[in-house]
Amino acid sequence: MSVSRLVHLLCWYVNGELQTGRKLTQVIVPTAQEEQWTWCLLYFDQLAASDLIPQLPRINLTKGEMFGLSGADTYYSAVEDFNCVQMPRDTLATPAAQETMSEYVRTRLSDTNAPPPFIFLRLKPEIQPLDADSVATELRQLTWLRFRSLPPELGQREVEVEIGAHRVTVKPTLANPDLQFEVAESYFAGYVLPGIRAGIKYNVCGRDGQAQTFTLTPEVFLELIGFPIQEGYGYDYPLPLEFDALLKGCDNVGHTVQDSLKQMPKSARDKLFEIIRAQIHKTKQEYMERLDQRKQALNSRKRLYLGTRWLGYVPEGEAEVLILSGKLEAELSKHFSEFLILEHTKKIDIDGMIRIRRNSGLNLEETATVEFELSLDTFFKHRHPFTITNYVICWSIGSLQDGTHRFGHKGLDPDGPLSVQVSTTAGWIRVLKFSDHIIYVLPLEHFPDLIIQ
Repeated sequence: MSVSRLVHLLCWYVNGELQTGRKLTQVIVPTAQEEQWTWCLLYFDQLAASDLIPQLPRINLTKGEMFGLSGADTYYSAVEDFNCVQMPRDTLATPAAQETMSEYVRTRLSDTNAPPPFIFLRLKPEIQPLDADSVATELRQLTWLRFRSLPPELGQREVEVEIGAHRVTVKPTLANPDLQFEVAESYFAGYVLPGIRAGIKYNVCGRDGQAQTFTLTPEVFLELIGFPIQEGYGYDYPLPLEFDALLKGCDNVGHTVQDSLKQMPKSARDKLFEIIRAQIHKTKQEYMERLDQRKQALNSRKRLYLGTRWLGYVPEGEAEVLILSGKLEAELSKHFSEFLILEHTKKIDIDGMIRIRRNSGLNLEETATVEFELSLDTFFKHRHPFTITNYVICWSIGSLQDGTHRFGHKGLDPDGPLSVQVSTTAGWIRVLKFSDHIIYVLPLEHFPDLIIQ
């Protein structure tokens, strides 16, 4: 929804209250559109001509609106982007003016008992008819009225919006903050919100009417408040904090926010430390629970032995295949003429490189490329560049029995455009033959003398 002229004006006044102290209390639009103009009255608890007139050029409306201020000696017509021209009060009584002014507005102006001061104005008609609910929604979203916690003098504020026969009251929807404090005429309210967040977010509104958001990284936030780093060091704990902030000004939000954290009162700092320590305690408990679950899971896993030597457990992931390969390195070196794992760089091109000579009659491969997989099937599922892969070390061959298999972008696929011939050699080694390339596969599950219990 676009910001209408009326909403723009109302937001300007509501945000301006933080600086000037004048309070917009009621907005009355007798009808949504009348005689090609939208009339409205804005009531204030206090207002003076000196408050309004110097600010008119800052209100971003189209030229041709008429403004009046009750109790003032003159009224003002804004033309040419609000270069204000004084109009004698009697001008309003001329027939031409009366023809364009609604009976409702004339009655209000002539009422000597009108409660607070008000401004009347006429606006060029909106593209869409004005709707009290929509005006109220935008007024709440675009001003400090959206904040969940406010200083006492602002927390009870209400603005009545009356368009035709429909009336809506706009007021803050307050929620008790987890902590609140004031520093150097700025107000802060903090909330602990569910979910993990990338940083500590600040919803900022300045007493100059400016609004924006600002985010601090957890590391900077903890340093600014002086939290002891050793208490949570090494634990990836969340700081699901969000602040509403009413600042004295928005000239340098980052500086103001950071200074507020350094200078916050001890009671607020103690409360904040308590919140952070609760997050650390919860995270430590989660770490220990996951460790306990992993320990218990080991009891149900099958063990691996090389002869009588216990090597660990049957691998359940690629990383554990790499660990097992390291444990079997000496045995593999005996089985072949030479075998040594040289390096492993995960998620970059090819997993690693090995030094291998499959038998004494073959050349030594100084830096053969190798992929580590839990199952040979996943080599195709991961769509590795097979033309630059020399070896695959895996735990099992999965469904790839000897024979011809087809594959493509979806991995192994009976209708895939590519094919590979699988065959067994030396009793346990598999060979993958492509049209112009060969890969040797070492399925450790079938390595001689390896016992599964």
